[in-house]
Amino acid sequence: MRRASWCLFAVLLAGNVYGQSLQRGLPFFTCTNARDFDAGNQSWHFMQDARGVIYVGNTLGVFEYDGASWRRIEDSGRNIVRSLDRDEKGRIFVGSSADFGYLRPDSIGVNRYVSLLEFVPEEDRAFNDIWTVHATPEGVYLLARERLFRLNEDGEGWSVRTWTPDVRFLYGFWFNGVYYLHQEGHGLSRLSGDTIVPIPGGQEFAVERAQVMLPVDDDPTEFLLGTFNRGLFRFDGAAFHPFQTEADAFFREETLYKAVVLRDGSYALTTLSGGVVILSRQGDVLQYLNSDVGFPTDNALAIFVDRSGVLWVAPRGAVCQVEVSSPLTRFDATLGLVADITDILRHDGVLYLTTQEGVQYLDETSRRLRPVSGFAGGVPQSWDLFSIDGELLVSHGTGIYRIIGDRAELVIPNVQFALAPTGFHPSALDKDRVFLGTFDGLALLRRDESGAWVVEASGIAGIRSQIQFLEEPEPGLLWITTGNAGIFRIRYGNGPVDDWVVDQFGPESGLVPGPTTVYSAGEKLIFADREGLLRFENGRFMPDSTFAPLTTDDRTIPFIDEDSRGNVWVSIGRETAVFRAGSSGELEIDRQAFQRFSGDPVTVIYPEEDGIVWFGTDQALIRYDPSVATSYESNFSALIRRVSSRAGRTVFGGDGEGAVNANIPYDENSLRFEYAGPTYENPAANEYQSFLEGFDEAWSDWTDEVRRDYTNLSPGNYTFHVRARNVYDHIGDE
Repeated sequence: MRRASWCLFAVLLAGNVYGQSLQRGLPFFTCTNARDFDAGNQSWHFMQDARGVIYVGNTLGVFEYDGASWRRIEDSGRNIVRSLDRDEKGRIFVGSSADFGYLRPDSIGVNRYVSLLEFVPEEDRAFNDIWTVHATPEGVYLLARERLFRLNEDGEGWSVRTWTPDVRFLYGFWFNGVYYLHQEGHGLSRLSGDTIVPIPGGQEFAVERAQVMLPVDDDPTEFLLGTFNRGLFRFDGAAFHPFQTEADAFFREETLYKAVVLRDGSYALTTLSGGVVILSRQGDVLQYLNSDVGFPTDNALAIFVDRSGVLWVAPRGAVCQVEVSSPLTRFDATLGLVADITDILRHDGVLYLTTQEGVQYLDETSRRLRPVSGFAGGVPQSWDLFSIDGELLVSHGTGIYRIIGDRAELVIPNVQFALAPTGFHPSALDKDRVFLGTFDGLALLRRDESGAWVVEASGIAGIRSQIQFLEEPEPGLLWITTGNAGIFRIRYGNGPVDDWVVDQFGPESGLVPGPTTVYSAGEKLIFADREGLLRFENGRFMPDSTFAPLTTDDRTIPFIDEDSRGNVWVSIGRETAVFRAGSSGELEIDRQAFQRFSGDPVTVIYPEEDGIVWFGTDQALIRYDPSVATSYESNFSALIRRVSSRAGRTVFGGDGEGAVNANIPYDENSLRFEYAGPTYENPAANEYQSFLEGFDEAWSDWTDEVRRDYTNLSPGNYTFHVRARNVYDHIGDE
């Protein structure tokens, strides 16, 4: 019996009508409602500056987000901003409705919008929205339906080259040093010098809409072109050919809109009515992200990958950050959770779950969690899955059942709560005997000559408490932990139960009253009560320091499990880690990856033979795939985003490079410093330390506060320092 009897929330992933294969689960993601930062419902484009700040082109202008707060570039106007790009100097160029320009901080670091429309001849200013902006070595290309502009800096100003379409320009692409144009009536063309020339086969898309261009391989002349409703086409340098994917039916129905390449080389593509689909380079569906899995809506207009690999998506009315490059994925209530999961076991290749409302299995055909049928009516709670000699048993509120495929067969009934099973433990002395933990003590099952399971004994050792865990470190020596009766040690043999030697341990032996657990880790037993981990020594339970780097609290009993590779997986309180044997033989701790869910106590850990590890929390079942390479050391710098005085005057607006000096009158000697860490994997978990040199004696404690106030400062020179750390405890630069 290897699991606690308390609960956790989890679910296995539901399928999708388009045949997706989502064994991995959903990536973690965070969504912010556009109303929360006073933006419009539609966001059209993302960009990131050299500091890591994210910019969003929205129907109400340009917004910036630094991981702590949102702000609107006030003088970008309440114009529709459909396109953004960043040039080699770090400037963010903006394409909006009947205007274009770039962002530049003013003398106090407030980001301002600078229009470049004055450099466009009057006769060429008759255009509407700028749909694409591409800052290239050749200049800045800005494409509207009515005009294509190329801007180049010319001394103190800008020179402008303009092209006019026969009918309408539709979209522009910068790909491998070539500027491509999609034109109504002409299809796909390219710029050669200053001349628009057709490309082979481009005429096929003369009456299409196409806003997606993606790399295929390393050949710079090949690419994928994505159409609104005909899917993807591969250009081989001479002609276009359909590129078939598992999402072809999806694209026909939902309207393909934009796309990006993810860090692992896969594609993420948005649609106007179906959310986002992630494809492998071969066209296999890896993931759907839509309202079925927790996205606010299915209308996704903008998509972007930031420098740390986070995927940004703009469903209608929101902005979402999706952690697609993480080895962690999750299965939660949005994917069909029916009840708290109490155990997980893979049997004959099928993943089974026990829950508070029965038993479920992952159906390989539909990729949905299906109920196992055949249980009697009554208490639906199920607790433990037990595989023995090809047979799968489960403890259920109405008795012990055998599971065959998707059906359960009653083995031993629980009549009037006389045998309420919690978990199983096979005897190491007799393969036909199994110890059974119950809500009211310990029982013994035996398999008779016909193969049937019968109750050989119950009420063993006079235990009248719920059995929590059982471990047998050597044949014939059984340790049993309980809910409120301490710990029992039973020395047993194949003779009568009355001949067994039973020892009971309680507070007099060093235990804290309440539930206890026991685990086997390596070649030793680890016990636990609400105060932490224990070892048994000279008849007493003593604090154990094996996993000392982790700390506990009084809310959660620790959970420990060892995998087939000898790694020990531990969760104590709100910390989870894996301990591996180092080169010196000492255990080395690795907990960085699991900081992502450190706020959620883990109550179940299930390592699989292939290296996948499952963590059960009170919110979700979390899947960890160590084969997914990621870096938790992606660098970032803490940013001072605003400094304001007592009068509310902005002393520094938060934009610009390097240190900022400011002279502040003494009558404004109360200052507020606002700051951020532009790192976006669960940004709500970012923490900060600050230090006002000349006033503070030391750095502040770490806190999630994003501002600090100082009042009645004396005359003098002060320097404010701030540093940030992200959810993985990586500290950025000051």
